[in-house]
Amino acid sequence: EVRAAHSPSEAIKIVSEGGWRPDMALLSSHYIAAPGNGVAEQDPPPVMDAAQLGRKLRELCTAADASKPALTIGLMLDNYVEADDIDGGDDDEDDGRSPAVKLAARNKDLFVQSFPKPLVLSNVLDALHTTFLNTGEKVAKIRKQRAKLSVFFGKKYPLRLLMAEDNLVNQKLIKRVLSKLGYPVTALEDLDDSKIVSSVTVVSNGKLAYEAVQQHHFDVVFMDMQMPVMDGVEATIKINQLPMTAFRHPLCTIAEQSEETQRVLRPTIIAMTANAMPADRKKCFDAGMQDYVSKPVNFEKIQEKLSEWGTAKNQICRAMKPSLYRMWDEELARMRLAEEQKKTRQGRKGKEVEEKKKSNADDDVDGTAAATNTTTKKKMTMSEKLAARKKARAAARAAEAAAGGGGEGDDETDKASAKAARQKRLAARRGRKKDDNAPKLGEQYQMRILVAEDNLVNQKLIKRILARMGFKEKKMSQLQPKDASSCTVIAINGKVALEAAQKMHFDIIFMDMEMPIMGGLESTENIRKIAPEDVVHPRCTFSKLSRELQMTLRPTIIAMTANANASDRKRCLDVGMDDYMTKPINVTKLNEVLGQWGALKAKAFDVADEPTLVMPDLDAM
Repeated sequence: EVRAAHSPSEAIKIVSEGGWRPDMALLSSHYIAAPGNGVAEQDPPPVMDAAQLGRKLRELCTAADASKPALTIGLMLDNYVEADDIDGGDDDEDDGRSPAVKLAARNKDLFVQSFPKPLVLSNVLDALHTTFLNTGEKVAKIRKQRAKLSVFFGKKYPLRLLMAEDNLVNQKLIKRVLSKLGYPVTALEDLDDSKIVSSVTVVSNGKLAYEAVQQHHFDVVFMDMQMPVMDGVEATIKINQLPMTAFRHPLCTIAEQSEETQRVLRPTIIAMTANAMPADRKKCFDAGMQDYVSKPVNFEKIQEKLSEWGTAKNQICRAMKPSLYRMWDEELARMRLAEEQKKTRQGRKGKEVEEKKKSNADDDVDGTAAATNTTTKKKMTMSEKLAARKKARAAARAAEAAAGGGGEGDDETDKASAKAARQKRLAARRGRKKDDNAPKLGEQYQMRILVAEDNLVNQKLIKRILARMGFKEKKMSQLQPKDASSCTVIAINGKVALEAAQKMHFDIIFMDMEMPIMGGLESTENIRKIAPEDVVHPRCTFSKLSRELQMTLRPTIIAMTANANASDRKRCLDVGMDDYMTKPINVTKLNEVLGQWGALKAKAFDVADEPTLVMPDLDAM
């Protein structure tokens, strides 16, 4: 049984007055009453933090029934953190960690585990198994065994797969795993509809998936829900509106088959989305999708879905052409036999090695001189080789020094020159000139940068690039209103970015377009509604500036998206964004954009200091 409470007082009331004793409690770090923790202020404020609430609940449960084990408590962290954030560092030092992380570090004896949000079901199940069944290692071992990939799967279920996914990281991961399952990656132009073969084809949006289904036969279509150009729901509706004559199959004409056969042989569309709520599932089925897989992608679940739908399709196809499938079965049997023989040979070889080692050990115990001498000789051979090489190098250096009079110094000079030339060539090849004395952008233009990005890989990439430019990462709790030093702050979605912009002034905001909770367009509209005088600027007073200067020195919002169409660019500029960058991030382009806007803001500050000067032409800049 599971019960939910919306406040600490409600949780205490459920345990103390309801006569109900829980075995495990998951407490949110949202109830931490500390300033600057990035959580919206509550009214009224919480009366206790998560640790105090946990100890109170454990005390009540023990008083109710002391015979049972103590209450198990887990902490749910509101923002993504890594385990190193909790395990490392002094609990009291100001190291930039959030109060939630510090609370977890101080109360390791209370919280058995910390769960980052959004909760991942497998993490909670592992904690339950480890805590109550003491089978955590067994569960991990079973999952590792199930995760084994085999090419036999693609031979057993010969399916042609279409994967509609816009994220490049997910594309590479899916292609790699499905290839190991026996589904090689095949481009659209290389498909042959006259043959039944196992393959996977990847497209980047719903429109391309819709066009691919019209051109070629596919057994299963994995459809991502949120994609540029055309999303998964719209693409599914369009595919289902196609007449049955539009679908082709290598063995038959689908339109001439029975209604049940048509339902099985036509493309089976399986939704892939991070939204796992019942309403999202219903939305997929209403659009005409036949199945559903939640993200992050669980390849055990992918195998299960392919096995389920592959079995149904194989039954019909076997009845149409049994000779072809008998040939498939024979090939699969040969492959399995070859695999078994290979394992047998490897096992026999390993056994022979073990027996040989055992025999050598027995000979050493018996005092066999030959075996002892052989072993000593083998060990000494490597030492002798190393010593001989060392002596040869020393003799060569001595000969060069004697012949050339200081040849060793010349050799070192040549090495240094060669190294410098090689570095110069590498720098020229990368399109930039290495100059260690040149000031970094973060030193040349002091700017605060806010990056709104939900993808962890992209977060790490852009943090690393900006750090090299002189914009070191900081937490929101480390920022001071009057501190104008260059830095970078990361926000995991549009809502967090909006809250950050309401508290602190940022010179540049890089805004991802598609994010959970609040997207980039909605966040930009809300940021533009913030009055300039409501946020403290570290270098000037906004209310004393002209309208033109306020427009220049306000936060510059730059869109980051994989959509490179003119309509997408217009949509970004219409909601109040100032510039536009396409993904994946180009280092040269990023450096150019920051340099342009940094120079523009620097000139605006000159105008603010000298009111008689003319405002620079923004359009020309």
